[in-house]
Amino acid sequence: MSYNISGGFDPDTNLKLHGVVLFLAGLNAYYGIGIARLLSLPAIAWVLARWVFMFLSWLKHRAYENALSEWNGRYFEHEGQQVRIYWDDTETWIACGDVFRVLGRSPDAIERKKIAARVGAGHFKDDDGLETACFSSQGVMKYLSSLKEEETRAFRRWLERQVFPIVQRHREAGNDKYRQYQLNTGGESSNASD
Repeated sequence: MSYNISGGFDPDTNLKLHGVVLFLAGLNAYYGIGIARLLSLPAIAWVLARWVFMFLSWLKHRAYENALSEWNGRYFEHEGQQVRIYWDDTETWIACGDVFRVLGRSPDAIERKKIAARVGAGHFKDDDGLETACFSSQGVMKYLSSLKEEETRAFRRWLERQVFPIVQRHREAGNDKYRQYQLNTGGESSNASD
């Protein structure tokens, strides 16, 4: 719901109209005669009701934004599973926990260290502004190549054909939506709610 100060005549959200109605109702309430003053009450109630609905709509929108801010701009979905994607100017990072969940695996800390050693230290990170441990794009491909299940092939194709090309196009275009959700060079993740 957008709020029109002028233009676009939607009586429920046009603030200029609300001001005119309140002004006329105020004049009638002050200068009106007898029962005519009571006619101001429905007009004032109508405007106040619109403002209450506008406020509740704004509150709902803010709650929705706050609830989804962690996923906003980084959300990708593979067969109903959420996969968090992070990026900077040179690399794309995929949350390890999401990769393991999609594949139906739950490696313990020792197994995760083995996976990190297998894909290489530069392709597995658990710091540098990332909210969680992540594979680089090359690291996740190395990990998926080491698994021989059909699910891993489908997931790998999804990453190669849908996720990485989208991030790369945004990176090359340098558009604002891409920059809004990329990792900062200072080591902190940019926040979508700023």
